Amino acid sequence: MLKLILIHAFRRPDDGAFIRVKNLNTAIANITGANCLEVVLVSLRHFREVFKNDIETRIFQRRLILPIVWTNRHLLARIWNGFSSWVAGFVLAIFMRPDIVVGETSASWMLASAVKFWRSRSWLIMDLHGAVPEEVLFHNQNSKNHDSVYRYESRLERDIVLNADFVTCQSQNMIEHLKNKYPATHAIFHAFQCSVRSELFKYDPSMRSTYRRKLNLKEDETLFVYCGSVHKWQNVDYSLEIFAEYLQCSSTPSQLLIISPGPDADLRKRAYSLGLSDNDFKIIKVPHEEVPAYLNASDIGFLIRDDSVVNRVASPTKLGEYLSCGLPVIVSDIANSWASTRLDSSCFCFVGLDDATGAAKVISKFLDSIRGNLMLVRPRASFVAEQSLSNGIEIEKLRGFIQGNLQEVAR
Repeated sequence: MLKLILIHAFRRPDDGAFIRVKNLNTAIANITGANCLEVVLVSLRHFREVFKNDIETRIFQRRLILPIVWTNRHLLARIWNGFSSWVAGFVLAIFMRPDIVVGETSASWMLASAVKFWRSRSWLIMDLHGAVPEEVLFHNQNSKNHDSVYRYESRLERDIVLNADFVTCQSQNMIEHLKNKYPATHAIFHAFQCSVRSELFKYDPSMRSTYRRKLNLKEDETLFVYCGSVHKWQNVDYSLEIFAEYLQCSSTPSQLLIISPGPDADLRKRAYSLGLSDNDFKIIKVPHEEVPAYLNASDIGFLIRDDSVVNRVASPTKLGEYLSCGLPVIVSDIANSWASTRLDSSCFCFVGLDDATGAAKVISKFLDSIRGNLMLVRPRASFVAEQSLSNGIEIEKLRGFIQGNLQEVAR
């Protein structure tokens, strides 16, 4: 039996990156029939969390937890992580003797490449979700270690693309970005999108009725939803601003539902500063399995992103989740880079950045245009997700990729 080692960083079970890693590697294991070992890299400060969410964060039955000094900002930490990865890689290579090594993002590169060094006959597959060096430029502009972290992540990305046997990415745009950036690469690329579990996220009218009653919504009330974390690049503050403006320009009763795992104090403060009251919005935390119910209860979702390389190469998990539950989606022009938006533009409301008043008016017109056809729009949105963002389709594409490029493994 083939042996596979998956190396990835610890993340919350509802994190879109973790969902994609789980989908991708479960598929690789099923297609190859491999005996799998999951190696989870956990920073010391998050070490307890991995055991609290053991079932939700476990991908394979056999799992090894490796605590690490988790920072790219200190030279000593990098040296220690490199040395410990070299030793751990030797142990894994000798005792596990893997045929396939899968590393997730640059966080796993040192350990994955060490296993490959000691077990040179294995296939090394590296999974690059997004443009990490460009993310550093976006997030840490005021950090004194900004340049150092950027150079470090750039070097890791370059080493991965130039030395891995195969590279999986979240989108075709990401593949083109890497090929243009590193034309000397000999890696074979495959796009595996952030796909959706269609058995969980699906359009369900009966669920919609149940949860709208649970939220005490009136029959004619429009429910906006934002689902996800509240990082700067997700433009949640701007979505709040647009919603506040929408209430001023629309006579239709409306509420905003925010489903987020993070702290909500700053978000509430921002909402109150825009003149919103507790009657206008709700912030809730729910188990991942219950998210589809609240999405079904909603009428339109926020997914506004800035125009940047980071977002141009993205494949947002929430896009598929919104559409699968029948929601039209409010997006910015960067969404034209995402393949699914080109399948049916009627499921998307495009708004400008930095003009909340104008965006609110565009949304008002969009909702007025579809209000009488919601029973047509919702199944259409669900169909777009099924055709372009379902996990089943991505698995079949992956199967063809493995059978075509890893012939020895595919047997």
